[in-house]
Amino acid sequence: MQVSFDLPPAFIPNLVAAIAQHLNAPVATPERKDAVLTVTEAAKLLRGSPKYVRQLISLGKVKYIDANRGTGLRPSYTLMESDVRAYLKDLRR
Repeated sequence: MQVSFDLPPAFIPNLVAAIAQHLNAPVATPERKDAVLTVTEAAKLLRGSPKYVRQLISLGKVKYIDANRGTGLRPSYTLMESDVRAYLKDLRR
C-alpha cells in the first residue's frame, strides 16, 4: 500500500524530527548533520547493549569523546553518529 501526501517543503524536517522523537531514535537533520550519541543510543543503533559499545571503545574499534577527560572522574563516553555508522560499514563483507 502506498500513501502520498502533498506537504509544504518546510513542514517535512519538522515531521521527520517528530517521528524520530516518537521512535526515540537520534536523527540527523539539515541543522544537525552529525548527531552526538550516548552509549545507550549507540547501542540501539548497533542493536547491541551498552556493555558491547563500551567493549568496542576499550578495543579501539569505535572513536569516542570522553567528556570527563582530565578531571579524574570516571570516563563519560559520547560517540558521533558518523563514527558508529563507519564502524557498521566496516563490518560489511
